[in-house]
Amino acid sequence: MAMKAFLSNFMTRAIFIGFCSLLVWACSSTGTGYVSKNYHNLTAHYNAYFLSKEILRAIDKELFDKRKDNYNKILDIIPPIDTNLLRANDNNLQDCIKKAALVKNWHENSEWVDPAYVLIGKARFYERDYINAITTLKYVNTQAKEEQTKNEALILLTQVFTYIKQTDNARTVLEYLKKQPLDNENLENFYLVAAHYYRTMNDMKSAAKYLERALPMMKNGEIKGRVFFILGQIYQQAELREQAFKYYKKVAKNNPSYELAFYTKLYKAQVHKFDQNSDAKKIMRYYKKLLKDDKNIDYKDKIYYEMALFQLKRDSIGAAVSYLKNSVENSTNNPLQKAYSFLKLAEISYERTQEYEDAKLYYDSALVALPRDADNYELIQKRGQILGEFVKQLQTVRLQDSLLKLAEMPREALSEYLDEKLFEQELKKQKEAERLALEAQKKAAQQQQANTLTQMTTAANWYFYNPKAVQVGAENFKKKWGDRKLEDNWRRKYKTDFNTDIDSLDVIAAKPLTTEEIARRRAQTQKDLLLKMIPFEQTQKDSAKLKLESALYQLGRIYQFDLQEPNNTINTFERFVKEYPQNNNVPEAYYQLYITYQSIKNDEQAERCKQILLSQYPNSLYAKVIQNPNFIAESKKARKELTDAYQKAYDAYDNQHYETASTLIAETLQKYPDNEIQDRFVFLTVLISLRTQSPEQAQKALNDFIEQYADSPLSNRAREIQAQMKSK
Repeated sequence: MAMKAFLSNFMTRAIFIGFCSLLVWACSSTGTGYVSKNYHNLTAHYNAYFLSKEILRAIDKELFDKRKDNYNKILDIIPPIDTNLLRANDNNLQDCIKKAALVKNWHENSEWVDPAYVLIGKARFYERDYINAITTLKYVNTQAKEEQTKNEALILLTQVFTYIKQTDNARTVLEYLKKQPLDNENLENFYLVAAHYYRTMNDMKSAAKYLERALPMMKNGEIKGRVFFILGQIYQQAELREQAFKYYKKVAKNNPSYELAFYTKLYKAQVHKFDQNSDAKKIMRYYKKLLKDDKNIDYKDKIYYEMALFQLKRDSIGAAVSYLKNSVENSTNNPLQKAYSFLKLAEISYERTQEYEDAKLYYDSALVALPRDADNYELIQKRGQILGEFVKQLQTVRLQDSLLKLAEMPREALSEYLDEKLFEQELKKQKEAERLALEAQKKAAQQQQANTLTQMTTAANWYFYNPKAVQVGAENFKKKWGDRKLEDNWRRKYKTDFNTDIDSLDVIAAKPLTTEEIARRRAQTQKDLLLKMIPFEQTQKDSAKLKLESALYQLGRIYQFDLQEPNNTINTFERFVKEYPQNNNVPEAYYQLYITYQSIKNDEQAERCKQILLSQYPNSLYAKVIQNPNFIAESKKARKELTDAYQKAYDAYDNQHYETASTLIAETLQKYPDNEIQDRFVFLTVLISLRTQSPEQAQKALNDFIEQYADSPLSNRAREIQAQMKSK
């Protein structure tokens, strides 16, 4: 029995020790056996890899849920990355990298090591560590065992390259991936990343192609609905309304967010055919219905904006402007939409109505909140700058014109005129200000009333709706104050000192001014300022005319080169040459008039300007250009030949080859007499004479140069040499 018990205990211990040894052997991270590999695959997948992937999945969801889409342009395929949100997740990203690294450190022989590196690459991308993200993903591509893991890394690498604007690298990886056999998951991601790349490159046709390929592989849901919406936008931009309408209809079947569903409804209305007036009225009724829907209170600015775009398609400029102003007024919590509404007002003022001063103000307002990735942002910014200079010059012309005219009036008549005109102007301003203030007051009252009603209907426990609470309050009041009558100064026991016939506040407070009185006071202030600006003295008039002269010239150039307005160019330059014929810029003004008249086929006036240039300014650059259209090109060629010839002559002089230098100078001056750098050639001749001729001859050469080229910068050097020769 003892032996049997001993053997039993021995076998149990042996089995236990053997099992522990097997377990230790299986847990080895470098083991290649069946048990070892399966153990590490299981623990790597459902521990470190799973947890790190869940962290990234949560961040991806947060990025998608909190995205801020700009519906005024075609949406990005991959929503914009919010770097502020990623910064808030930096600790989570670090945790993700640490957990993914455990797969390599603890489970080296598992099949999840390479996928874990892909997660590390993505986490580094989200950490804005782009260099290490790229390095990690490239490492996976070269070292991974599974082809699909390599492809997954390359798809993510394409996204990184696209994001950091290394578009050539992104395109190279895309072209490689096109040739690879991809599994379904990678193929779907590849199509979306490729579409995103082409959307970024503004190649909407290619973007649409890849999106349409991705759709059959995608699960129904908001992301798929968003892709349908983007395809609708692309086809709408291409004026393919039927295809756009088809894709917009499919958005609703994919559980879109309220915002996406709202914009889908708006854009479906845009692609509706409205050839007949009845259709147009139907669409406007639809927009007004959207405005009345309480759920759309935060989208009123966008609805008005789309109504304006609809009216623009029908060339109803006035209605479009009115709706855009309503959009701005109702844009209280969406600065992006307000920026686009201002931008559209600016474009109308600039392109349709040529109201450039208004356009300048609208462009300034738009640029405050317009994102830098907006379509044509640089052009918009440039227009704003151009209009800034334009308005400055236009206001100078108007101001100086007005001041000079006022200065010619008799003082008494001037005073009466200013009193009348300024009062009218200020009265109009004051009435408008009061109207707007009253409207704002009414809106505030309506809002307050709406808030009160909301509180009354939702707060059933409001104090005054609780009879028991009111009764308790009344009893507490009586205990403290007694049974008092409701009247003024009810808190005071003795009121005799306060019951006077005259309200003390009436004595203290000033009587409010009427609208007319306010306007008259402001008009007087404006008059005092204006009288100080009017140029009554001759020196002041001369100064005003100089400002006017310069502003007219600059204004004409802006009309010609920037705004390309031929009629305004002609009016401005014709006035300039008439009023300031002695200005140095008159030849250019006549030349601009000449080419502008040619552009509008007014040959008679073009010929007049041409003859004035040829007869009165024959030596001007512009006369020479008219006579020889190739004059500028030939001048550039001649200038280069002159510069090269001078350099050769100087090099010969510097190397003491004086005869060669003199020959080169003589040949050049014979070929190009009266050239731009003739003084330099002649001065070089003087230097040669100092080396090769007698002091008397050299002195004469210096004297001749100083006399002939007194305005040349080299004349000072000639005088210095002359002084040195005399001192010897």
